[in-house]
Amino acid sequence: TIFDKYQITGSKNFKHIIIGVTTQQEYITWKNENGALSMLSSRFLSQKAFISKADSVKWICSFSGEIRTDYLPDTAKNKIAIATKSYDYKSIFGLTKNPKNSLKLLLNYRIVDPLTASQTKQEKNISGRLEHQLILFKRLITANTFYQVGSGLEAKKNYTYVEVTPGQGVYMWNDYNNNGKAEINEFEIAKYQYQANYIKVFTPTNDYISTFSNQFSELCTFDPKNVLKQHNTAHAILSKFYNISNYKCTFKTTENDITKNINPFRTLKNDTSLVTVTSLISNTVYFNRSSSKFMINYNFSNENNKTVTSNGWEDLNQIKNSINNRVEITSGLTFYTKAENGVKISKIEAAYMENKDYHIHIQMIEPKITWQPTPYKAMDLLMGYSDLKNISSEHAQKETLGLETRISGQKSWKLTLNGKYILIKYNAASNTSLAYTMLEGLLPGNNKTWEANFQNSLGKYLRLNILFQGQKSEKTKMIQTGSIQLSAIF
Repeated sequence: TIFDKYQITGSKNFKHIIIGVTTQQEYITWKNENGALSMLSSRFLSQKAFISKADSVKWICSFSGEIRTDYLPDTAKNKIAIATKSYDYKSIFGLTKNPKNSLKLLLNYRIVDPLTASQTKQEKNISGRLEHQLILFKRLITANTFYQVGSGLEAKKNYTYVEVTPGQGVYMWNDYNNNGKAEINEFEIAKYQYQANYIKVFTPTNDYISTFSNQFSELCTFDPKNVLKQHNTAHAILSKFYNISNYKCTFKTTENDITKNINPFRTLKNDTSLVTVTSLISNTVYFNRSSSKFMINYNFSNENNKTVTSNGWEDLNQIKNSINNRVEITSGLTFYTKAENGVKISKIEAAYMENKDYHIHIQMIEPKITWQPTPYKAMDLLMGYSDLKNISSEHAQKETLGLETRISGQKSWKLTLNGKYILIKYNAASNTSLAYTMLEGLLPGNNKTWEANFQNSLGKYLRLNILFQGQKSEKTKMIQTGSIQLSAIF
């Protein structure tokens, strides 16, 4: 084994600017007992020149250029051979004097020349990032902006499901057609952890496409209490309001029109050039947010995810309006209410996913009473009713009654016990992907679920977690699972 690494930097301060150069190399060689070169061997050599502003108190500015050569093992010649050569040009600009109005801008242009027989196409990437923070009127209004664009090559992806240790995955398999074969349209996100025996694995293909990516997020808050002095009743009421708005959008497209690509607010619906889309619009208005006596909030959210694979595309959209409130009845006894109204939409155009489309209207209310006589003991009694209607006439009604108890030690351990009784009415076949989504993994009729979870810290670095879960639906066998997990924290 040979390991060699060095970095040398030299710079000169010319009053207002700094000019410098850096060279860096890392060389790792692994050989087995027969002298054959291991595929873990690698090498890179980097040479960089830079110029920057000397005083960065008020604002910053810098430019740099870098040439980097990467080497990979050539097993045929039993030596490390040159693989790629890249050229990076980077600029940074920022306003840092005023912490209430700060700005940072980064631009980068990169050229990669493959120097192997298997890869001959030159790759050019451009990327930029903008970060801005604004604070107005003694934090009455705050705004945080993040914006990033880039271009490059991306491989089209397929995916498959791989079985893992029981309970350690994300997805479950339902044999809807009873043929004993796990088909790609028979996997669902597991509603209960003991069902989660599979994970989704994306595999790249040899089909590459040029894409342009755009990522934008804006987080704004409005907090009147920071400016209102509560001299009168109107000020006292207004100061109890708090609003937080959030907009996020990330997409990749094959569109060549740069004016469309850099626009984070472009219309994304029915755009056939899109490769992936993830967007979220949410707004929450609070009244009496920090009060333990009474609190209420209203939330609106619209979330959309679209993914294009080599076999088609999948589009998931969820729109939700919800109201949450908290009322302290007496000391240690609190009443909670949660109500939702929304829609959940799945649209998939792929030959192997024909049974995954739905358009479900959802209404739900869930009152809950919490009794907490001490900081270490609490009990919840909850009730719930939900009504789900699919656009193609499937209808589900669910009534829930549940009880949860939480007991904890002063420092290290916590025990949680809960049980639920769920009565479901459903007017369609239950062995379908749609039924699994609408019934959340349960079956029509009487359903019972229970769970016990014990957590304990064993010293400073070890954490023990013991989980026991069970479920019983009509005309099915009882399912009970248990797991023990010991985690080390470094």
